[in-house]
Amino acid sequence: MNHSKILFELFIICFVISLVLDVVVSLALYGFFKKANFHISKLTAGLRLLYSVLFGIIIISLLEVSPLLDQSKLNENLIMSCLQEFLDWLSCALLITGFHLLGVGYLML
Repeated sequence: MNHSKILFELFIICFVISLVLDVVVSLALYGFFKKANFHISKLTAGLRLLYSVLFGIIIISLLEVSPLLDQSKLNENLIMSCLQEFLDWLSCALLITGFHLLGVGYLML
């Protein structure tokens, strides 16, 4: 097994850990802020969970790259295309996180 594949799989494992922590944080923030404003707290938790779902789907799409790293002749263009698609979707998902943070900021006022 080559080093790039091992590093890539560690990269995916770290993203999965981050995904689990995102779900925990969204539930914890909902519990913390629900007394301040139930509806806004529920909305912000929902946005964070929506981000987590999209992030999970994005991580699954990264699994397409892993078998490409096993090939004796690497197809760099295909790998870079998959990684660029990952970054594009991640940018869209991060917009949802921005709205979540706006809601948390409002709740903190």
